[in-house]
Order: sequence, then structure tokens, then C-alpha cells
Amino acid sequence: MGKAERALEFPGDFNRLLREISEKMGIDLMKYRDSYLKRRIGVRIKANQLGSYDEYLEFLRQNPQEYAKLLDRLTVNVSEFFRNPSTYEAFRKKVLPELKDKHDLRIWSAGCAAGEEPYSIAIVLSEFFGEELERRFVRIYATDIDEACIKKAMTGEYDKKRVENIETKILEKYFDRMGDVYRIKPAIKRMIVFERRDILKKKWTNFFDVVFCRNVAIYLSKEHLDVLYRNLYESLRVGGFLVTGKVESITGEVRGYFEIVDNREHIYRKVK
Repeated sequence: MGKAERALEFPGDFNRLLREISEKMGIDLMKYRDSYLKRRIGVRIKANQLGSYDEYLEFLRQNPQEYAKLLDRLTVNVSEFFRNPSTYEAFRKKVLPELKDKHDLRIWSAGCAAGEEPYSIAIVLSEFFGEELERRFVRIYATDIDEACIKKAMTGEYDKKRVENIETKILEKYFDRMGDVYRIKPAIKRMIVFERRDILKKKWTNFFDVVFCRNVAIYLSKEHLDVLYRNLYESLRVGGFLVTGKVESITGEVRGYFEIVDNREHIYRKVK
């Protein structure tokens, strides 16, 4: 354990705090790694000038508005358009050609944060299929556990800093500029359905052709990693593709049910 992590250790009943937070917020915090939770909760304890987990629990009871600030700290909402460009390039070259004859295409962006990933996927689809896209049924289901993120994503509006890494020609083609705000064009927004959803609870069965679940697994305990990948596996149609984060690998019994499509970009295909 590093110095920064030790500095955020506090006395008191940590598990009791987690149980009450989970109950009040409707989020199962037990699925996350303790080290991750202690860092994130510790920031809020220090911000409120408290000295223990017990004091913070009492503070939450007396100040319910603190839950919103805690949720913002607990959920990882860091994202950007076309994050890891090489992954999108591999998706375009190795996945979409396999789906070019499908007229009913469903994709899941699991852990979509403020919407950059699903909008990026929609733009890649538009570039790949061109006008032909209008003759297909395409839905991108974008989910996140953070309701505030979902509401932000649904607006499709971003400031200049959030779009600064997008190529000029793509920015001009798929965004409308209103002063310092850039708004996703309606044709792209129509492809996406946003929903607050816990990946480890509700699930689809044999529904998706592609699932993007990147930089989610790194925060989960080993026990819940197996649940995650079982849910992702079951959500995919046979032959469907799973895209994970750069440092994430499929775990559990379903690992043998995938073949590697691109080892470097962590793209897999469900084979049974």
C-alpha cells in the first residue's frame, strides 16, 4: 500500500459505513475493491474535516446532501471522445466488416459516463456505413450507474475542451456549434438510448452484437469480476464482440467461450 493510500486510512467501522451507504444509494459497494473505496471515501472525509468512518457515517445521516458529492467521487466518470483511438480503428477494421450484412445492429456501451463513448461509436458507424446506415435498424444502448452522468449524456452538449481531440472535419460534420458549446447532431443522437443501469444486476440475454465495457473491471473485486464477465457474455449473441480496456482481461469460467480478435486492443468474439 502506497503512501497516498495509507494517508486515507481512518479508524472506525468501515464495513458498517459501506452497508449504510449501499442501502441509501441503492449501489452495492461491496463489489468494489476496498483500496479503491477507501481512497474515494477518504477524500470526502478529509473534505469535511472529519477523523473516522464512524464520524462520516453520522455526518451522512445529518447531511443527506453529502450523498450526491460522495456518488460523484465514487463513480469514475473520466472519459473523452475516441479514447484510445487505436481501439476504434481496430473496431472499424476488424469488427464492422463482420457486421456489414446485418440490418439489425445492437451495441452496448457499458459504463458510458457523460456519453463520449457511445457518441464516438455512433460516429464510427456513420463513417463506415455512410448513407446505407439509414436503411438499418441501429441502436446503441448506453448505460451508467450515475444518474447525473446519464442526464448529461442525454443533452449531447460539450464544451470546447471536451471536443478538442476530435478531428476538425469530424467535429464540423457531426456537431453543431453554439458559441462555446458543441451539440451532437440529431442523426447521431437518434441512434442512442441512455439508461441508468447497474451492470452487475439487470442484464440482457443474447441481445447485442457488440459490447464495449472499458475501464470498469479494474475497480471491481475478483468475485464481482466473474459476475461482470458472465453478464457481458450472456448479453452477447453468439459471434458477438466484446471490447474491454487496455489493461483488462476476461476472467472466470466464460474466458474459454471467447476467441481473441485483437490481442493488443482487447477485442474478443463469443464463440459459444
